Amino acid sequence: MSLGTDSGANLAARARRWLHRVTTGTGGGQLTIWVSTALAAGALPTLLLGTSTWLGLPQHFLLIPLWIIACVLALIYAAQNSRRRGIAVFVHLPGRGDGDSPLTELGKFADLVLNKHRAWFRTGPEPAPERLDDATDRVRWTFTTIKHRLEESAVAGFAREPLFLYLQCRQEEGVELGRQLYARVVGQGTVDALFARTSVEVRYVSRFSGQDDVYRIDLSQSLSSTFDRSICQIDTVKLSTSATHVTRPARVALILRAGHTSQLAPHEFIDTAKRAAAGDTSTRYDVTEADSCSWALVVQIDAAQLVAALGDGAAHTVVAEIRDAYRNLCREQFGLDAVPARLLSDGPTILLFAIAAVIREVRLIRWNKTKPTPTAPRLFALIDGDDVGARMEHLLLNDERSAAVRHSTATDDAMTTLVNSLSRLPGVTHLSTGGDSALFLLDRNSAQIFAEELSYQRAALDFRISCGIGESTSRAFVALRSAKTSGKNRTEIY
Repeated sequence: MSLGTDSGANLAARARRWLHRVTTGTGGGQLTIWVSTALAAGALPTLLLGTSTWLGLPQHFLLIPLWIIACVLALIYAAQNSRRRGIAVFVHLPGRGDGDSPLTELGKFADLVLNKHRAWFRTGPEPAPERLDDATDRVRWTFTTIKHRLEESAVAGFAREPLFLYLQCRQEEGVELGRQLYARVVGQGTVDALFARTSVEVRYVSRFSGQDDVYRIDLSQSLSSTFDRSICQIDTVKLSTSATHVTRPARVALILRAGHTSQLAPHEFIDTAKRAAAGDTSTRYDVTEADSCSWALVVQIDAAQLVAALGDGAAHTVVAEIRDAYRNLCREQFGLDAVPARLLSDGPTILLFAIAAVIREVRLIRWNKTKPTPTAPRLFALIDGDDVGARMEHLLLNDERSAAVRHSTATDDAMTTLVNSLSRLPGVTHLSTGGDSALFLLDRNSAQIFAEELSYQRAALDFRISCGIGESTSRAFVALRSAKTSGKNRTEIY
């Protein structure tokens, strides 16, 4: 009796396995669905025709409204489906101390992307807790999970759908995500199995507003597009220190000022970033010898214009503009298309991600709020043209109007060139200009390179100008008078 029971159980188990294989492994389930649909579609019209006849109504009285309803529903479905595009990936890499965002809940994220994309998934799970502080490991794990899920989506029929990355992370993780994306896809010159997609678009979900604020940048357009109208102010700056005999590395600093707010005022932020990029460790940037740069690309973007571009999908032109300026600098100064870059910025994470994804070897230099900074006294530098007023007075008194105009124009041009050149030095902040005079604020360790650059510009411009440097404006003025008294065209420090 027991033997018969066991044989019956084994037979039932084999039958269940065979049925499961037929309905799932061989497509039998799909066949069953289509056969059932065909039977229903064939039986329902016949039933409606019979019901119309039984009620004494015209033969197609009930069938025609059914067709109309079916057509309306089909049109609605087609319209909604035509708006859906690609696969959404929610990349959530919170830092320590970050609270949960409303969109961290998967249900709310699903509501956000349901009518926009054909499918979505979330990366994860996180690696072991002891590795959470390492952004590189966290991001590498993220890409591993994306790869597995994309392979699944390819089997499900989404092999050529574009990819949309929704980010919620800090700057450090955002830049590391961009670096990994460049190393895996962009830098290879071909789209590999990880992202076998026609386009990769990055969307940043705001963690602060509590609303569905989504900014977007299309990376494929950032690599190929051109920009008709520049919204960036980009300056190329040579970085140097007092040790000018030291060979500077072939490395470029990308200083990006684009945020609504900053830990420093705009001019002070840029000045501090230039000092850090030149290797000055006295700032709150975590710089090392491996971060010292020889040139800097200073990019300033109006915050309102940037937000508008991120909102309407035009921000790829900003990324393309920065990338072009970076490549031009590399070609002009190093004869290469790309050199390692260091990024110092208060801009939004999505923009930093995109820059790291289109420029090779970008690393973020972190701003450390807890790092103590020395409070070295600042210096003031006052420059003033020699004999400019006396020369102009002489020409006017002799009624030499053309010569006076030429003299005035030449003085203005020389002052503009001089002020622009001195303002680009690390640790130098331009405060004001009036006629042939200008006032600057210097870090103490920038006084030497300021004096060297001023001496160079005197010779290059053939423009005689005196300079006084002191710990206050009054001392700088006394030093300037001393320079003019002792022979002019000199620099004195008091």
